[in-house]
Amino acid sequence: MRAIQLQQQQADAAFGAGHTEAPTAVTPAALARMRALVLLGPITVAAERTPAEPAGEQTGVPDFDEEAAIAARNARAMQPYLIAACDRLMALAAPPATQEECDQLREQLDLYHQQPEAYGIRTPDGDLADLPLQAYRAYSEALSQRLPMHLPRGLPAGLALDLREHDLPLERAGAMAEQISAVASHGFDTEYLAEAASRPNGRIALEAMAAWTPALRAHGFSDDYITFAAVHPGGPLNLKAMNDWAPALRALGFPFDHITAAASSPGNARNLEGMAQWTPELRRLGFSDDLIGVAAAKQDGHLHLEAMAQCTPDIRRSLGLSLTEIAQYASRLNGHQILANMANVARNPPN
Repeated sequence: MRAIQLQQQQADAAFGAGHTEAPTAVTPAALARMRALVLLGPITVAAERTPAEPAGEQTGVPDFDEEAAIAARNARAMQPYLIAACDRLMALAAPPATQEECDQLREQLDLYHQQPEAYGIRTPDGDLADLPLQAYRAYSEALSQRLPMHLPRGLPAGLALDLREHDLPLERAGAMAEQISAVASHGFDTEYLAEAASRPNGRIALEAMAAWTPALRAHGFSDDYITFAAVHPGGPLNLKAMNDWAPALRALGFPFDHITAAASSPGNARNLEGMAQWTPELRRLGFSDDLIGVAAAKQDGHLHLEAMAQCTPDIRRSLGLSLTEIAQYASRLNGHQILANMANVARNPPN
C-alpha cells in the first residue's frame, strides 16, 4: 500500500509541475519484475571481466578530450555491469517485451531506490532489500536502451552486445544465434564472428566454420585464415579444400596464407591440386613460391600454373621475358590463354 501511495505522490507532483497527460498505472507484472530483481541482490563482476582503459582519439581541445576520456572510461567501466543486468533481465520469468514494460520497470526501480522502505521487500534474513547505486544504474541503462526487447534469444547478453560493438545489429545476430553460438563455442574472437555473420552468406559461412574448425586448427590454420576462406564465395568448399590439401602443400613448404588464398579463389580445390601438381616443375624452372602462390590464388589458378609450367621455356627462349613478367601475365584474367598465345607465337614466329 505504501508503495502505491508513493507512486501516487510522484504522479501528483508531476501534475503539479504542469503535466497534463494521465500517468500510466503500474502493472502487477512491473512490480513482480522489480521485486525479483531487487531480491537478486547486488550485481557483482569478476575482476577479469572489467575492461581495460580505453584509448580514445585526441582532438587537440584539452577540455573536450578530457570530458570524452572520462565518458569513455565510465562507459567501459559500466559495461560488465550492463551485461550482467541484461542477463538478469532476460532470465526473468517474463522479461519486459515492450517499450511500455521497459519504462514501467525502470520507473519502479527508480522509485524503489528512492524509498525502499515503502515497498517492504525483505531478504530471506529479514533485512530490508536494497541495491547499490551501480546496480540501479545498470538496470536503468539496459531498460533505457530497450535491450530486453532487442537482445536475441539464444545468445549470452555479453556476446550479443560485443557483436553490436563490432557493427553487427542485434536483429541479425538473433537471426543466426544458433550458428554464432556454435562457432563461439570453439573460442573464436568476436571480430571473426561479426565478420562472418555480417556477410550475405553469413549463415553458410558460420556453419562451415563450426564444422571444419577442429580439423583445420589441427593442420595449423589460424582463426583468421579459417574466417577468410569461409566468408568468400564457396566457403564450405574452400574450407574442405584447405583440409584436404594442407598435408601435401605444407610438405612442399607452402605457408598457410598461400594455401588459404588459393582455396578461397574460384577453383578452390583445383587450385590447390594444381599447386601440388605443378610446383616441382615450376621450382625447377626457377619460379619462387611467392610467384606460384599469387598465380594459384587467381580465378582458375590451376590453369595458370599449368600454362606457366608448359609455356615458360618457349616464352623465355624466344621473347626473353623474366619469370616475374611471365607470372604477372599468368595472374591476369584468362592468364593461361595469354601464356598459351605467347608460347604459340614463340614457337611459330611470323615470317
